[in-house]
Amino acid sequence: MKHDAHGWWLAEAGPVAPAPPLRGDLRADVAIVGGGYAGLWTAWQLLQRGASVALLEADVCGHGPSGRNGGFAETLWTNLPDLVERFGPERALAAARASEDSVAQIGAWCEAQGV
Repeated sequence: MKHDAHGWWLAEAGPVAPAPPLRGDLRADVAIVGGGYAGLWTAWQLLQRGASVALLEADVCGHGPSGRNGGFAETLWTNLPDLVERFGPERALAAARASEDSVAQIGAWCEAQGV
């Protein structure tokens, strides 16, 4: 697959019709700027909890670094020594455990969605 600025996953997914630019006023519980993995994941989680969400993306959702990701989702355990040095043991362990939970949640979501 040819590498470009928009990423491998978009080429594999096929063409998408862009949504029209936002015009006028819009009301939402949460506004998310950026439609990469982090923005889309956050929007999904908030929608599942009943929030109204406005996700704003200047280009195409999933382009850029998110589209070039090789499919990796990693925890922070390998960075633990640096995290301890920078933030202390308690906060470092909390971050590593939270990252482990996030990776497990991503896997569960992929399985549930047939991804």
